[in-house]
Amino acid sequence: MRLYLPLLLLLLFIEGRAQSPCTFRLSGVVRDASTGESLPFAKLELEGKNRVLISDVNGNFLFDSLCGGDYLLKTLYVGYDSMLLSLNITKDTDRKIRLKMSVKNLKQTEIVAERIGDKSTIASDTLSQKEMDQSRGEGLTGYLKKIAGVTGIQTGPSIMKPVIHGMHSQRVLIMNAGIRQEGQQWGSEHAPEIDPFVANRLTVVKGTSSIRYGADAIGGVILVEPRELPHEPGIQAEVNLVGMSNGRQGVASGLIEQHLGKFFDLCWRLQGTVKKAGNVSTPDLYLQNTAFEEYNWSGSVGIEKKRFGAEVFYSRFNTTLGIFTGSHIGNLSDLQRIIENGETITDNTFTYRIDKPRQEVTHQLLSAKAWWTITNVGKLNLQYGYQFNHRFEYDRDKALQ
Repeated sequence: MRLYLPLLLLLLFIEGRAQSPCTFRLSGVVRDASTGESLPFAKLELEGKNRVLISDVNGNFLFDSLCGGDYLLKTLYVGYDSMLLSLNITKDTDRKIRLKMSVKNLKQTEIVAERIGDKSTIASDTLSQKEMDQSRGEGLTGYLKKIAGVTGIQTGPSIMKPVIHGMHSQRVLIMNAGIRQEGQQWGSEHAPEIDPFVANRLTVVKGTSSIRYGADAIGGVILVEPRELPHEPGIQAEVNLVGMSNGRQGVASGLIEQHLGKFFDLCWRLQGTVKKAGNVSTPDLYLQNTAFEEYNWSGSVGIEKKRFGAEVFYSRFNTTLGIFTGSHIGNLSDLQRIIENGETITDNTFTYRIDKPRQEVTHQLLSAKAWWTITNVGKLNLQYGYQFNHRFEYDRDKALQ
């Protein structure tokens, strides 16, 4: 009996091995359930059997040397839901595994915060209305000198060019009603042809912020902005009167404007300035040929609707001004004559008469602009500018030199 028991157990073991051989194969391909495209490099795992592999570039996989029995095949792929497949292996088996793309719905989150005000990187200074009122009657540069870093080059009492941090003329850009003012850039005796009464706001942009206006604005930019047309129905007017004892100068400026009504959004404005001055004086004497006069006017008309608007602005600047003989050094001969004279050139009499050397300047500027709001696109702005500078410069007569 003891001899037959081991033989019986050996026969039972051999029979079991014959019934469940470990030579079965499990193969297949991993695909997208929607498109049918193969998914390369998917991870497949036979749970509890310590068998893991990665599908090839075409999504194919193969488990070999499997014994017969039950298996759990787990498939993982990034962006797809995992799949757990129950299999009973009794022979070579092929399976197509189709994974569904995972969809994750995030819970709605509402963020409520208060916007922090933007910090402007533009270094600019704007004259207040009070500062502009205190400078009424002066030229444009007289207004701007109230801003730190702005001075002027002056030829007599009536010609003054703005200087920003030591730079002027072609280094300083003037934007008048959105149009580049070009006439003031050339000679030291070419003052800006702008009536300050036209402006409602004067701004000086300095430093690197001015470069965005162009290379010729390296010294700075002066923005001359006319007042907006009225938005409320009605008519209104304004008058400014200025008197100055030195030169017995008088200035009168006025404007009238109107909004024509709620259902007819047309606005208009007319503005004009008259300025006249005689020879200015020092404590001891009058300076010869320092009289000047100006006659300027401007007009605007515009319409504004909910989705579009347009405005036309026109200004005309007219001046006749004398150039003080003692500062007229446009050439070496003039300079040498003044040095040799040794004293101020004057006749010590007051007069409104303007003799030579003198300038007669007419400057015209036209600005036409329009805007449209386009749904789902934004705001379209168009502007057309025209300016014409007519300048005569008269030197002294040779007989008087």
